[in-house]
Amino acid sequence: MSMSQSNKALLRQLDHELELTHEHELKKEMRIEQLKHQAQLASSPEERYWYLRKVLDEYSVYDSDSAQAYGREALSVAQALKRADLTNDIRLLNAYAMAAAGLLEQSRAQWEAVDTLALDSLSYSTYLDQKVYQTTHENQYRDIVAAPSKQAAKVKRTLQTLASTACPTHPDYWYYQAYNSLITGDSIPQVLAALEPVLAARAYDSRQDARLAWAISQIYASIGDEENQIRYLTLSALADARTANRDIASLEELATILQREGDLSRAYRYIENALQCAELLKNRVRVLHVATLQSEISKMYQEKVDRLQRQSRWLMYGLIGLIIILIGAILYIWQQGRKLSMVNKELNGSNDELSKKVGQLTHAYMKLAENNDKLIQVTEQLQEANESLAESDIVKVKCIGNIFSICSTYINRSNDFRKQVVRKLKAKQYEDTQALAASTELAQNELKDFYAQFDSIFLNIYPDFVADFNTLLPANEQITLRQPDQLNTELRIFALVRLGITDSMKIATVLHCAPQTVYNKMLRIRNLSGLDKEQLIRRVKNLGHAHAD
Repeated sequence: MSMSQSNKALLRQLDHELELTHEHELKKEMRIEQLKHQAQLASSPEERYWYLRKVLDEYSVYDSDSAQAYGREALSVAQALKRADLTNDIRLLNAYAMAAAGLLEQSRAQWEAVDTLALDSLSYSTYLDQKVYQTTHENQYRDIVAAPSKQAAKVKRTLQTLASTACPTHPDYWYYQAYNSLITGDSIPQVLAALEPVLAARAYDSRQDARLAWAISQIYASIGDEENQIRYLTLSALADARTANRDIASLEELATILQREGDLSRAYRYIENALQCAELLKNRVRVLHVATLQSEISKMYQEKVDRLQRQSRWLMYGLIGLIIILIGAILYIWQQGRKLSMVNKELNGSNDELSKKVGQLTHAYMKLAENNDKLIQVTEQLQEANESLAESDIVKVKCIGNIFSICSTYINRSNDFRKQVVRKLKAKQYEDTQALAASTELAQNELKDFYAQFDSIFLNIYPDFVADFNTLLPANEQITLRQPDQLNTELRIFALVRLGITDSMKIATVLHCAPQTVYNKMLRIRNLSGLDKEQLIRRVKNLGHAHAD
């Protein structure tokens, strides 16, 4: 199976966290030492109990011998206080620590001594949880040293009770639901759907996160989804590494999968880490199990190393053979080189004279080539100048004719306006004359007419300008004319640029608009085209070709 990129990234993250194992352990030991100190300074037996309980909880997944020592001390304090709730609580923690150490009979004695009638709902869930843990550890021990376990039905019943009675506020509530679904095979799709928002909110930096992720990985394994199985095993192992948890199962399962996938180097590192954790925790059951897995992975890893060494030897032999052949070739070339040197000496005299002739010819050729290049450059420049002059002539002729026409039109309109004013003044219609002079309608109409005349003249000279201008813009930002012969403001601005007017103030004056409008429009086109100001102006000046109709 080809592993997904997200799972590969998670494995790299796990590798990094495992490299930080020493730092995580130092933080945990500092936290434990602080709790011990606070227990010594406790002002009352009950306060001392709670600090001892925290020390036991930290040690229970870190050092089972220390956990048992502080468990006995905390139990003595609870019994001295004659508190049944505290006694039950510490017995359950002691049972967990002893089961983790492989002291299964002592562990059973602890949780069997719990007064179940005195347990509240949360403590009862912990009691059932410990019962499952005890039973499954007994099964693991039997799987290694005796006959196969036959207590699956007992575990199933306990889990069903636990899942149905657990309070949603319990830290391991979702773990119980997932584990029950795994063992019973009931409601797996519903449980996975309900867990999606829960899993998304987890930081995977606590023991509860590690247990939940492990249970989810087992569910995915049961339905054949190996990709998600690897994902949640890795997340569980990440939580174990960050909390310096040595009572781990995810890392060794992950090592087994990676062994099967052929990633023996990583599998070997993971199983070695799992074995070290089991030994430091003094978990007798897990040490036997992990040691067996390590032996299998080590054998495969060693076989891979041996195979690579054999390949390296063959490559080395091949390299030596190539070196010998190379040395022979060098000697042969050296001998041939000596023979050639004798011939070269004879040819050197002839070559010197020939070189002189060739040098003279080369010099003459270079001069000729240089003159040809200059002639080509002058020809190209002349051609460009001719084309520019021809286009300028076309523009000038058309513009002069149109300007004369426009000027004549505006003279006639000005004369008509003057006559209208004179008539009103003669008729003493002063208010009408004042209103006529104050009205902007005439100016607006003249401006619209000016734009229409400008658009018509420009598009008549450069009919391809709009299509060429759109090549500067992205496909979704190209300009479509509302009317075939009517430009918008942006096109009029750049039409003036095409005619050689590049100053924003002059453009604003010609088009009777604000300079800021010109600046904003030009800036927008620059941003869309990805060109700077000079590049844009240069490109626009070359757009379209003048037509001499």
